[in-house]
Amino acid sequence: GVVDKLSWSASFRDGLVEDRCSVFLATGAGDKLQSSMVPDRAIDLNHSPFVPPDIYSVSFYQFRDLSSFWVELNAVISSHTDLIGAIAARPMLRGLLKPYDIDDPDTFVRAVGPRLQTVRFEEGAPPLLIGECFDRPALRKAISQRFGSNPKTEKQGDIELLLSQDGKWAASFVDNYFLIGPSEAVR
Repeated sequence: GVVDKLSWSASFRDGLVEDRCSVFLATGAGDKLQSSMVPDRAIDLNHSPFVPPDIYSVSFYQFRDLSSFWVELNAVISSHTDLIGAIAARPMLRGLLKPYDIDDPDTFVRAVGPRLQTVRFEEGAPPLLIGECFDRPALRKAISQRFGSNPKTEKQGDIELLLSQDGKWAASFVDNYFLIGPSEAVR
């Protein structure tokens, strides 16, 4: 397999719990992912636009090049499995973004920046996904199945809000950021 070891630790910091997860990959796998995965700079936890202080949880993901990482991750997983595993790997990886209604992860990773955040406002609530927006038309394409080709839209100044047909799911473009998740969380 591609994963050799997995570790997780939690510590208390400033009245909050900070979780750290480490994944140790099989020999050679990490070398193939390092150039696109390891960010140029550390995550700035103080720069969290759209994250209010009274949330249940927030997770930060920062890459050097998310699009390259996605391609390399697909290749590494496929190369460390048998034929059946290699065939199954791609749909399983595509499923990682399904909770956010991202139907086209290949387009999505090319359209967003290297930093992503997930936010839960309460335990068990669906997460809100926040990312830098590099290509707005491509992001619209990546979410088009959920929202359709002509979604309900609302505008407030430069802020664009897209609503699912049932109104329970929303996406928004705010400055150079993209948000997608439950409507009440996006608003």
